[in-house]
Amino acid sequence: MRNMLNNKQHYLNREDIIFFDEETALVECFVGNLSGFYSRYDVRKTFALKNDLQEFLTRESSIIPTNLKLNVVFYFNKLTKKEEVKVRSAYERHFYFKSKQHLLNIKQNKKACILLFCLSGILIAFNFLLKPSISASFLDEIFLIFSWFFAWEGTEVVLLNRKIKYNLFQAERLRNAVLQLKVIKK
Repeated sequence: MRNMLNNKQHYLNREDIIFFDEETALVECFVGNLSGFYSRYDVRKTFALKNDLQEFLTRESSIIPTNLKLNVVFYFNKLTKKEEVKVRSAYERHFYFKSKQHLLNIKQNKKACILLFCLSGILIAFNFLLKPSISASFLDEIFLIFSWFFAWEGTEVVLLNRKIKYNLFQAERLRNAVLQLKVIKK
């Protein structure tokens, strides 16, 4: 992996990646051949970006201040007009579906959060109903423990949702970035 990152066929040196002006940040990436852009599992070469390429773009865009516009430049050894259209489409589709997946996760987390807080409330109510009964002290403690467990799980889901929202923001930011495809002249 380290050899791959040091090889100029995959990525430029870190110092050459991000340039700032007053409104724009530039992320440059040397892809080389089209095989460096698409996942090897994407048979039609229309959707999936390589994992290391996607991770690189996500990591680099995450350190760029959010008030700056993002420009992404890919350098290829050769690229026809037809291939350029496919690359642009694949790039946008990839981050579009990433965004959709994050939105779905947020929706599922909201449902889980509501369910966990409701379970916590129900168990707290049972706990108060069992208080008058002295013989139910063991059951009382069990309900109390489980109600706190569900309350904390619900809180964790709320906190986890923040991370998913941030990932959604990054995917949308990359999707809406100005995309430039350049061919390196030899």
